[in-house]
Amino acid sequence: MLNLETIDFSALPSLPLEQRSQLPTTPCIYFAIDAQGVVQYIGKAKNARQRWIGSSHHCYKNLLTMGGVRLAHLVVDDAIFLSEIESALIAWFNPVLNRTVTSARPKRVGAVKIRRFTDYDIPNLEIQIKKARLDSPKSVTELAAEAGMSVANWYRIEGGKVDVLPETTLSAIESALGVIFLTDPVNSAITTDRPKGSDTDRVQASLLQADEEDA
Repeated sequence: MLNLETIDFSALPSLPLEQRSQLPTTPCIYFAIDAQGVVQYIGKAKNARQRWIGSSHHCYKNLLTMGGVRLAHLVVDDAIFLSEIESALIAWFNPVLNRTVTSARPKRVGAVKIRRFTDYDIPNLEIQIKKARLDSPKSVTELAAEAGMSVANWYRIEGGKVDVLPETTLSAIESALGVIFLTDPVNSAITTDRPKGSDTDRVQASLLQADEEDA
């Protein structure tokens, strides 16, 4: 029986995205994990190597843009159970790219999608995350699971040991905690009506200092 709470991705066989041609040819569940240890996508395949051949996978370009992505896999002895196991894992970890696939809107005729990537600094983010966790009724195990990461990686982020945090990861943390850390870049006011998942709308942001909240 697969225990979702005890899955240790660091213990699973994995390889860099660039070496996907070396994936197994046996039935398995595969996990696309970013440099911070966050699960970005979960999928199934009777032959993972064939599924990821070339750049044919629909998530390949998004994952390549993130950089440092690894593909871990969990071998499934009987392919008949692939769909059941995949559904359970997606429901448990709720990866960002799986949400994008299932909730994608129909493309409008003549519409052109613009993708924008901007780096920005958020002072004291780790302090804000820790404070929100301590205020939350959920355990760190529950929060990490909802955010699609291990407890160890949650603590790495809280401890300020992560220099670059993907915006999708921050969104997952916000969702788990039920808070919004980012501020409006123009008015420097907390933005509470931001649609979830609108990552391209976040261009620049800063945090309110922890001592300001306690004042």
